[in-house]
Amino acid sequence: MFCSALPSSRSIVLLIVLAVSVLVILKLLLVDEQYLLGIAPLYESEASDQRVLHRNQTLGVASKIYVLSLPMRDDRRQDMEHLRKTLDLHWSYIEAIDAENPIVETIMNSVRLIRETYPATSSFTWPDDLPPPDKPMDPWSPGFLSPTRSVDGQATAHKPMPCATQNNSIVPYTPDLPEHKILTASRVACWYSHISVISTIANDDTLRGDDAVIVLEDDVDMERDISHRLRRVWSSLPAGWDIVYLGHCWSDESINLALDADGTFSVTNGTFPVTHIHPSRSPLCTHAYALSRTGARRLLVHLRYPPFAYSRAIDKAISWLIESGRLKSFSIVPSIVVQRKAGKSDIMSGKGSTWRASLVNGIFGN
Repeated sequence: MFCSALPSSRSIVLLIVLAVSVLVILKLLLVDEQYLLGIAPLYESEASDQRVLHRNQTLGVASKIYVLSLPMRDDRRQDMEHLRKTLDLHWSYIEAIDAENPIVETIMNSVRLIRETYPATSSFTWPDDLPPPDKPMDPWSPGFLSPTRSVDGQATAHKPMPCATQNNSIVPYTPDLPEHKILTASRVACWYSHISVISTIANDDTLRGDDAVIVLEDDVDMERDISHRLRRVWSSLPAGWDIVYLGHCWSDESINLALDADGTFSVTNGTFPVTHIHPSRSPLCTHAYALSRTGARRLLVHLRYPPFAYSRAIDKAISWLIESGRLKSFSIVPSIVVQRKAGKSDIMSGKGSTWRASLVNGIFGN
């Protein structure tokens, strides 16, 4: 009788199949419930949330933000921290150098020797465009900081050097040459500081070719809705862009037709201050710009080329590369980042140039 009460082998198999089916159904119901409750597995939902959060903290379009800042300018660092916290941004500070840094004199001596070696009357040919993406790029051309001979004479070493124009056009120095046409130690220090961050971007293997990295100087103000404005126009950028000016000076960057979201040209409706993005004309100032990794590498190829390196103010060097078709550049109009002119300039006398730009609703006021 006990033997007849035992289940058959077929019954046992059916029970096992039924149990497995119930477990599978419960598992599916649990996964659906996780998604409905917003608690999907960490490797999906939280990773996506972290990416969105990171983008929001880098102005919605950039992978990283760098701020060039002199260590001794605590006043500016405090203001930049106020700006960062107000907009809930994340950035990294890169130490700039000033005119007193010993490397500045070394660079200026190298420029003097290069001008003797490659006079302005000699032929000028740009180097090959870009090395392979996986090849590291040094911010210096070989031998730039190790000249084979010294500067001739103490008088020559202290004689002011004029800034070059175009590729390598240099006028002779005269005592009445305006200050903005003199290659000063401050301008060399500014070039060095910017090429340091440009080199960092160019050699960042975590970036893809079109990934954007934003570079700021430490004396800026921004629109409160800057992230919204950037996201609105960023899709207009064509593939292969090099540099985007978030702010500029001394140029009407609205002359070239604005781009629509599909990258085609459009005529703006004249409504101010709607943000548009235009192919650059000849922007100056380097207080706020974005570089793609490819753009950083292309820019570095030109800025380290001995006859061109440290030949003038760096904003004028980049502007010439844009004008002459060496860089694919775009400008946001009107500017969404401006120089504050709130304290003493580190480059020029007083508060710097007389150019003034305003914002609609800046963090530090209009």
